[in-house]
Amino acid sequence: MKIFVLDDEKKSIAQMKACIQEYAEKMGVVMEAHGFTDVDEFLLEYEQSEEKPYLVIIRVEMEQMSGIEVARLLREKGSSVRLIFMDISDKYAMDAFDVHADGYLTKPVTYQDFANTMRRFRARFAVESHTIQVRAERSRVNLHTADILFAECVGHNVWIYSKEGDYKTPLTMGKLTELLQEEKSFLACGRSYLVNMAYISQVENEVIVMNNGARIPIPVRIRRSVAEEYRNYCSGWN
Repeated sequence: MKIFVLDDEKKSIAQMKACIQEYAEKMGVVMEAHGFTDVDEFLLEYEQSEEKPYLVIIRVEMEQMSGIEVARLLREKGSSVRLIFMDISDKYAMDAFDVHADGYLTKPVTYQDFANTMRRFRARFAVESHTIQVRAERSRVNLHTADILFAECVGHNVWIYSKEGDYKTPLTMGKLTELLQEEKSFLACGRSYLVNMAYISQVENEVIVMNNGARIPIPVRIRRSVAEEYRNYCSGWN
């Protein structure tokens, strides 16, 4: 698996490479990490590389160009490469989501931070070919289950929020749960929410914080069980 790391700080690249190497050794897989401090060099290598990277890890705040802009250039060229962003705070999480990011790391990145992100990452793409069909407005939509962030019951309808868009459907939450029952990454959060744990940024005491910045309230009676299920989900992808 080829991984490109773009960061204008050599120390950060070295730390990320160390995380990647440790993860590869523990997982028993081959990971080939290439570091870049220059945006132009990165873009040229990406364009000319016959074997495109499986994953690109990009720092957001860089002097030459922001990581978000670099990602937009890749997307504009038709690249569907998987992206993980990193920076010293999570204030760019919404911007990262706009370019279809698959993860967000807060610096300094520890091995455990990287490993947890990779577990969620692997879990999500293990089911990326699965789809469900729902009625939205006046048409039927095929949704990749891996692209669904969460669903929310609003009145007599359910809103499904995904990487490809938001869909209002007359499905009940119970029926949607049935459609997703084979997917191990979905967690019921009370009666009103169904959450894809692959897109959770963190579980706080009272809320689930999603990668796109959404905050989902956790009913008091299930706060302990939600936290435990999320921990089990993360630790289950060793």
